[in-house]
Amino acid sequence: MAKENICSTFAQAANAPASATVRPPVPPHTFFHISQYVSGFPLPPGRIAPDDLDTAAPHMNNPDGKPIVWAYIGGDDPTRGDSHGTAGLARAVQDLMGGRMVHVSADMLHEHFPNTDNYREKIAQLMARDGYPDIILGTSGLQAWNAAPDDKKPTVIIPEVNESGALTSYKTKGLVAHHLTPEELAEDGRAFRAQYPHLTGKLFGVMSVTDEYDDIRVCERNMKTLAELCAHEPQSSVFFCPSWRTDTEAYKRTVWHLQNNLKELGIRDTVQIMAPDFESIRHDFNPYRGLIDQADHLLVLGTSFSIMSEALTQGRPVYADAPYKRFEFKDNDKYVLMLDDVDTTRPLPQVRLPPLNVTVDVAERIADEFGRLSRLRTLGQQAQPDYTPPEPAARFSADAIEYVHVPSAPGRRR
Repeated sequence: MAKENICSTFAQAANAPASATVRPPVPPHTFFHISQYVSGFPLPPGRIAPDDLDTAAPHMNNPDGKPIVWAYIGGDDPTRGDSHGTAGLARAVQDLMGGRMVHVSADMLHEHFPNTDNYREKIAQLMARDGYPDIILGTSGLQAWNAAPDDKKPTVIIPEVNESGALTSYKTKGLVAHHLTPEELAEDGRAFRAQYPHLTGKLFGVMSVTDEYDDIRVCERNMKTLAELCAHEPQSSVFFCPSWRTDTEAYKRTVWHLQNNLKELGIRDTVQIMAPDFESIRHDFNPYRGLIDQADHLLVLGTSFSIMSEALTQGRPVYADAPYKRFEFKDNDKYVLMLDDVDTTRPLPQVRLPPLNVTVDVAERIADEFGRLSRLRTLGQQAQPDYTPPEPAARFSADAIEYVHVPSAPGRRR
């Protein structure tokens, strides 16, 4: 599959006449450039012959020659969609490259290295024990970069939020890489049915990411629409699934509006409603993936590109109450339908579409760019064997790195 070179600025800098290291500019949200900028590995002087780049051995940070990919979650909430997406993408890169993936979180570091309270030292001990990462994914990945020795810095570091990356570096036209696979969804679908055997009829899944400031009139209108659709299936079930950012009061208000509308239609006693709160699904059974697999119809209330992308893996339309204008993929208007446009005088049709999943495509881009950059790094080290990386800029200093987050594109986070 042909892929656009998303390292064009890097390549231009590498091919420019020079007698020493060339440090290309670092545009915002262009993660592959950031790696060379902060690591400071040398570039070969002058123009690079394509044959030289193709035949150079890729630089690897560990003697076994297998790349190590870190999904660096750090102190972030592991239940966030972006945390799951980072891990899923790292796993896909690992599978493509025949390497090894390490899931690094604050809890994992504290558990394995209780001998020190220094967070940077914990990371350094993990690297020394299990190997130095060649690729780091995660918005706080610069913490790990700073802990690596100068000659073991990762070749690629991607400190970008998954959702903003879909619009910038990943070039996926709004779709987000994630951790879901058809096999996992099917397994969780079976677990969902075993957990809720009493659910009957058509199953409406409602993914709620509703914030406290969302318009109450939109909430009322959405639940009126859903109740009218249930009227065509009076033995149906509605299952609400909140996210970590769902406002509790807004969530309760949404469920109440559905109950009230069902009562007005005379079907409140026949439609089953399940609405677990977030804490219960966080610490008990989490229905999220099973609901994606089992729902006959899925609704997403609020805006989450990660939840929407995961819902689209099943190849069915998803109904939204907010326009996803950043979706620019082919036939997006068939996959994402507005609740306001639904004809409630008839049942929702059962429509099947080709499943959408960009995770492997994004992983291929990362693997390809790692191959290019790792070979470039080898050539640079051969040309400048005595090269010493310069001191990092102040914003990447050892003291400041704990608090550094590369700015991401504006927008809500799941």
